[in-house]
Amino acid sequence: TDDTTRYTVSDIATDLLTTVDALGVASFHLAGLSLGGAVAQYLAAGRAKNRVLSLTLLCTAPQFGKPQSWFGRATGVRANGTGSLANGTVEKWFTAGWREAHPASTEAYRRMIRSVTDEGYALCSEAPGRWDFADRLPQITAPTLTIAGSTDPSTPPEILQSIADAVPGARPEVLDPGAHVPTVERPDEVTRLLAGHTGVALD
Repeated sequence: TDDTTRYTVSDIATDLLTTVDALGVASFHLAGLSLGGAVAQYLAAGRAKNRVLSLTLLCTAPQFGKPQSWFGRATGVRANGTGSLANGTVEKWFTAGWREAHPASTEAYRRMIRSVTDEGYALCSEAPGRWDFADRLPQITAPTLTIAGSTDPSTPPEILQSIADAVPGARPEVLDPGAHVPTVERPDEVTRLLAGHTGVALD
């Protein structure tokens, strides 16, 4: 894409802060999964460093593989639509055992992926292709928790461990079983970890 159609992690972070500011929220606990985790890293290290009360990074990375793979994905989506990625994406998001036990939910997520606009998906595929934050992780000062899925093929536990190693005082957790979207596959465990980390009581 040309410069007028680029969409970056910084752009997404700006959109998020605009929403938070419009709501009148001065400080906040911040959690992000996958691309959302990149946005959370960016905000916690700079744009909102003094506003982040705690940081939770789920199934994310300081760099998401080779840039060309992301630009290739964007090209493929523009040519073939989001439906072409639905099956493969769901297989990465959830373990085989969860998909077998929850066929209706699995199909609902396939439909969700197919419903995303091709250009929107393509732009959000290009954003991680331009993302490299490893050198800035030590700038994060908020109390940080990382959460990995034990068999996540996209951001495996060693990637989350590398983040925890780079962020001062960060604590890593691994959910087993778990793939790329443990908030759906392991909601109770994720909720307990978030509550414990943020100090927000569960009702």
